[in-house]
Amino acid sequence: MKRFLREEFFPELLKLHHIDCQSSHGLLDLYEFCRESLAGNEIDSPALRPAPLLTGQELLDVGYRPGPRFGQIVRWLEDEQLEERLTTKEQALEAVLGHWAMD
Repeated sequence: MKRFLREEFFPELLKLHHIDCQSSHGLLDLYEFCRESLAGNEIDSPALRPAPLLTGQELLDVGYRPGPRFGQIVRWLEDEQLEERLTTKEQALEAVLGHWAMD
């Protein structure tokens, strides 16, 4: 969710979603949830753009190789951090080693 909240045009997309909901089914639950989430987090806030728990260099140092899969690992780590499932460097390293086999 936080990945979407920090998108540059998310506020405009949210307005469009609101209009779409009103003109079709009238259900605004998801809109309200997103609006409240956005209100609690500025797009540039540290909660939406934290420093990575592990850098790409640190992943290389433990044996992962560059490539498309490497990008998937980086995005997965970022999602896990944004959703607060990983909060420390140690947790991140343990999780990535347990979830992603090395090539």
